[in-house]
Amino acid sequence: ARQRVNAMGTLMLTYMQRIPQVSEEYLSAELDRPSLQLVDILRSGTPVVLTGCGTSYHMALNGARYFAAIAGIDARAVTSFDLERYSFGVASGRLLLAISHSGTTKATLDAVEKVRNSVAKVVAISARGDTKIARSADIAIVLPGGWEEAYPKTMTYTCGSLQLLRIACVTASCEPARKILPDALTVRTWLQESFDRNKDVVKEAAAAWKDRDVFTFVGGGPGWVAALEIALKMKENNYTASEGIEVEEIAHGRMAAVNRARPVICIVLPSCADRAADIVNAARHLGAPTMVVADENLAREFSADFVLTVPATPSELLTAILAVSPLQYFSHQLSLAKGINPDSIRTDDPVFAFAQSKWIFPPGTH
Repeated sequence: ARQRVNAMGTLMLTYMQRIPQVSEEYLSAELDRPSLQLVDILRSGTPVVLTGCGTSYHMALNGARYFAAIAGIDARAVTSFDLERYSFGVASGRLLLAISHSGTTKATLDAVEKVRNSVAKVVAISARGDTKIARSADIAIVLPGGWEEAYPKTMTYTCGSLQLLRIACVTASCEPARKILPDALTVRTWLQESFDRNKDVVKEAAAAWKDRDVFTFVGGGPGWVAALEIALKMKENNYTASEGIEVEEIAHGRMAAVNRARPVICIVLPSCADRAADIVNAARHLGAPTMVVADENLAREFSADFVLTVPATPSELLTAILAVSPLQYFSHQLSLAKGINPDSIRTDDPVFAFAQSKWIFPPGTH
């Protein structure tokens, strides 16, 4: 079974390999009319609440950071279930930006219906223009690359985050914002380099850690969102108990769980480099296997079992997006090393398939 899985091509890898091209195509094209409509609303100063589930929620966290940090907009992210059940009051008077790749996520659709009459407008971002959530929105935006057949959404996260980053930069329309995203070809090159230059190290790490079942991903600021997303991919792809933790939060009790059997992977950005170094050094002292992902300048300052490097960029918001690429590949390669199909999310397991259809995603929930 392991040989069969190792030899097969995977959808996940196909979409990861498409990311640089899709990103360049999107960044080279003019913004479409729905995106320009969103920019007009954002420029009016309307506060925003972003919502989604899973990878879409992680994109919402990124979007809230981009809108606030770049365009100075009051923006916050809330999970769909929480927004619908407990926090619907925070959406009042705001623009609601609802993200769902499939466009059929019940919790997100329920949140839209719950707050529809109290929000300024509803903007949907999904993989197609005719999804259920797109049809229910005032403005419907399509994700770069469109529909992604693989269960783990890798292209969706990276290209969707770039989409939100671009919209924030266009909204701000000032010199500092224009410098965050360089030309489309440069971004494509950076994404390709982030993937290609780390392949051998990633394969080595996956082979070394194939018997590990608990992983800790650490990051600060936008790197924390990247840590959350990769921890989710690890759980989806190779069924490991993976956790994404904020760089300061791990010091408050969670380091007690670090030991020789549990790799610690730290996404290092300039704003959190000192604290990240503390965490990596502590993990090494405790005997934990370590990996660092950093831009090529910062990486020289770190000692770890494995070091992955990405190009240095004008903004750590963009660097955090680049850092996801080699870690997505690590999640993929670890799955193969474990003899697991990274595309399946256990749908090929009859027991799990029953549980999923009965309770996890019963009909109508996704």
